[in-house]
Amino acid sequence: MASTYKCPRRDNTDKYKRIVFLGNLLLLGIAIAAMVVFFSLPTLAASSGVQNLPLQPNLQQTPQPTATPTNNGASSVQNSQNQPANDTVIATDMITTAGVFAAVVGVILGLLTLAATIATIFGILEMRRIRRFRKQFEDELEQLKKRIETESQRYVEAAYYYTEGIKEYKAGDNRHAVENFRQALKYLPRSPRILERIGRAYNNLNEDQMAYDFLRQAVEADRDYEPAQRSLALYYRYFDREEAIRQLKSIIEKNPKAYDAWDLLGLCYRDQLQQDQQFGSVAKGRIHKFAILSPSKPRTLRESDTIQLVKDQEIIDKAIRAHEEARKIKERPETEFFLGILLFFLPTGDKKRARELLISAAKRVKEQEHDVRIRDVWKRLILVGPLIVEGKKAETLRYLQDMLQYITTRHIYLGVESHLRFLLEGTGHSNWTQEVMDIVSTRKES
Repeated sequence: MASTYKCPRRDNTDKYKRIVFLGNLLLLGIAIAAMVVFFSLPTLAASSGVQNLPLQPNLQQTPQPTATPTNNGASSVQNSQNQPANDTVIATDMITTAGVFAAVVGVILGLLTLAATIATIFGILEMRRIRRFRKQFEDELEQLKKRIETESQRYVEAAYYYTEGIKEYKAGDNRHAVENFRQALKYLPRSPRILERIGRAYNNLNEDQMAYDFLRQAVEADRDYEPAQRSLALYYRYFDREEAIRQLKSIIEKNPKAYDAWDLLGLCYRDQLQQDQQFGSVAKGRIHKFAILSPSKPRTLRESDTIQLVKDQEIIDKAIRAHEEARKIKERPETEFFLGILLFFLPTGDKKRARELLISAAKRVKEQEHDVRIRDVWKRLILVGPLIVEGKKAETLRYLQDMLQYITTRHIYLGVESHLRFLLEGTGHSNWTQEVMDIVSTRKES
């Protein structure tokens, strides 16, 4: 936040210091001159014929008496006649000396008073300037304090609504999540975090244009904010997989340690293995329309029956490499789950390692760190993995039936369907596919 404080000008302060210095120097010169004059007065008086100054009395020797007796009376009379004249001269000289001394002292005192007055005037001016600066500083400080309080309040309000929105988002209540996120956005209108969450929530509500608009705003607000870029790639995953892959590669190019982007890239590669028999080619992002079904009128979705999985070695290898890169950076239950599915699906895959990965993922998802972080729907999907691997069909179907309440959006359905389809095919339980899809394609109306 830019400050508007202004300090007194340095040249004014320096000018004041120079004036004080010159004043002191002038006073010192005057004092020295006064001393010179004071001590030089007797000498000046002697040179002008004054011999009996008070400061130098009886400097002339007393005349010696002569042997001529007849001159004694005359000398006495002459001396007595000259004595008043000498006293008058001495008195006059004393008065003159005192007057000169008083004049010199008066001049010194006058100059001292003048210098003191000048210094006082400049001191007063500086004090006024300092007081003005102090008042301005205090005013600016008060404004800054109010601004900080206002900004703090904005962040507090935004944080409250954002937290409430996150709670509703995780619970699957995307409509109310959007409302809270939008309230938070009023306080922080350029926050990429809030914009990204709004876009994700609209994406879950199948409001594609609104989702795209907010996700683009989030990316433009901060092009280095990875969650916004990744969410935009997730949006493209169901419309344009090639664009989704391009977005993810862009993230990884800037940050090779972005394990979330690596995992999503692996899933986008795996999506390319789903071929739509109705069109005879690999599906390019076509979204399956699954019905929002009422509990009283359950229906099954048959459109997914046309999907066939293609075992393209090159694409599978790309997907596996992406998940392996993610696991090198950070070991997570999700990554182990994705890798286990692909290794089962790959004809030459390491089935033993695939089994170990799925079991490990199911165990680790119950740890406190992951239990809090992973949404309930994905946590339960990971837990069902070992049941499918062990061939426990009845338990698997019952578990999936209990999981329906967490399938709250179209994208969640598509993700669950895709994972299960690949896992059933890879573990040799493709004959369960129809029953499993009949269950997961129904959900409670939100």
